[in-house]
Amino acid sequence: MKADSKHYKIKTNYKYVSKTPVSKYLVANFNRTITHIISQTPFNSLLDAGCGEGVSLSLLEPYLKNIPCTGFDLDDEHINMSRENAPFCTYQVADIYNLPFEKNSFDMVMCLEVMEHLEDPEKALRQLVKLSSDYLIVSVPREPVWRFLNMVRGKYWKHWGNTPGHLNHWSSGKIKKMISKHARVIAIYKPLPWTILLCKID
Repeated sequence: MKADSKHYKIKTNYKYVSKTPVSKYLVANFNRTITHIISQTPFNSLLDAGCGEGVSLSLLEPYLKNIPCTGFDLDDEHINMSRENAPFCTYQVADIYNLPFEKNSFDMVMCLEVMEHLEDPEKALRQLVKLSSDYLIVSVPREPVWRFLNMVRGKYWKHWGNTPGHLNHWSSGKIKKMISKHARVIAIYKPLPWTILLCKID
């Protein structure tokens, strides 16, 4: 999740800092939506799959600091930064396709802004569903809105607005269809330009 590092006072790479008023507004709206979902959903343990630099976990500290909270990422540097930004959680380097956790290890599994980067998102999704005993949150960029907004701000014209590293592109309907094969989608949120799905593991 991107965030304004000055406002949230977190350690982060430059790519995670929103510079324009519009970008800051959109990111803040995304963060508010995630916070709303977490605050309204009952759980006693959480896994952040692909936690990056711990930005999301840092913002959710009021809801996580008194429960078991774990984050994993494939990048050592990201894990080190997560430990600084959200020290109330535990972390480890792990591959989303081969996770070192037992089945049903967490009440809540959260996977934000990860699926669009994966070569096999359904394989990863199956892994995450196995780890959750209750809920799953997934967010992805919403196409074609994401590309349009990139081009409006003069980014990635050669790629028709596609952010480098985004291998998958979903509309809200298409991501719901994919996830519904593995979990029951109980709510869909659309903070521009993302789709966020809250799912129940039956």
